[in-house]
Amino acid sequence: MVERTEQVNLIGDDIYCRSEDRKYSYLYSQDRRYRYSLEARVCDNAEKDGAILFIMLNPGTEKGGEERKNHTTRKNCERFTREQGYGTLWTCNLFAFRASDSGAIKNKSHIGENNNSYVLKYARQAEMIMCAWGNAGGNARLKLDRSQYVREMLSDNGLSYKTYHLGLNKTLQPKHPMRLAKNTQPIPYRPPWNS
Repeated sequence: MVERTEQVNLIGDDIYCRSEDRKYSYLYSQDRRYRYSLEARVCDNAEKDGAILFIMLNPGTEKGGEERKNHTTRKNCERFTREQGYGTLWTCNLFAFRASDSGAIKNKSHIGENNNSYVLKYARQAEMIMCAWGNAGGNARLKLDRSQYVREMLSDNGLSYKTYHLGLNKTLQPKHPMRLAKNTQPIPYRPPWNS
């Protein structure tokens, strides 16, 4: 990984890193405990301009680090992006705190100081916003419905017209893409959200 600060609008002391093959780039907090975004170039000759933004729960810390290219969730998101005709995938999360287990998200500080700003930045630029955080987005354990906050933030900024999901689970939260079937089609996800 190569650390760079040019060509990217960073907030504060955040760090921009790009893989040596230039296919992946990441925005981290200075201490790397938080990852605000991932960008993947998934197709060089895409049918459509623009990018798809996936908003998921939190970035992992799986063995091999963020650069691990065979991660199931990442592969499924990349495949979906290509199937929709786009060449660029962005991911942001409800919580920017890097943890391999969502149970490690224990307080509001795990949202990440600059997370809302980055989620809005990418959401404004994306052609399609895929809400895909799974059951834990409501996080009853914390009495913090982070998913509701992010949905309202998107709506308040006039972005709900381009929000989608891949199906709703039993808690009416948008399904996570880990087990995304091939040729899954996006479903509009609009206020009042849980309908």
